[in-house]
Amino acid sequence: MISRPHRTIRRVLAALSLLSAVALPLTPVVAAEPTMTELDPQAAAQNPTAIVEGFEGTLLQVMRHADGLGYDGRYAVLDPEIRKVFDLPTMARIVSGATWSAWSGDQRAQLDEAFARFVVSTYARRFDGFGGEQFVTDATIPLGNGVLIMTRIVPKDGPPIAVNYLVRLHAGAGWRVVDVFLSGSISELATQRSEFSAILDHAGYQGLLEALRAKTGPNPEP
Repeated sequence: MISRPHRTIRRVLAALSLLSAVALPLTPVVAAEPTMTELDPQAAAQNPTAIVEGFEGTLLQVMRHADGLGYDGRYAVLDPEIRKVFDLPTMARIVSGATWSAWSGDQRAQLDEAFARFVVSTYARRFDGFGGEQFVTDATIPLGNGVLIMTRIVPKDGPPIAVNYLVRLHAGAGWRVVDVFLSGSISELATQRSEFSAILDHAGYQGLLEALRAKTGPNPEP
């Protein structure tokens, strides 16, 4: 029987893997963005490490109070935090691939919102308990037009697990997470990317939209 700490860690990893699977790789696949000096200097002065640590602090609070909050309460806490910290529109665009350019503005907006709810819902479902875990920040490494925040999830029992965040500065939006990297999860990322690509190939825009909505909620479709 899996102990509570180990079961919680597995759910944490599953939630983080979701974002990794649809975000940007370390080598960008989109057009180059402005350098930090070309963007809002006030936003540039913000501390990207503090933003990541604040997000992880919210995750720990949700985990500690998971039972009392329930799914709806966890969703309500996580929704504004995830939308503030992650660049979900860019992630949605990466999920959509080349077909994105053929969609209307309304279609893109619908997909963005469906994807955001899908991500928040997944976190709300999976961060549903606490087993003594801690988040530890190891380093902040400049990387092109962003930084890589290297952290670890340290369980009460067992070895720590690396979780690294790629954070970029966006004009008018400040620092935003655009990717999450988990140690040893490359094949898992490829599997998730293939899943979304297969939906688009088989059912197009409407199929992807419906699939995201079906996977949102306390009891999503498999």
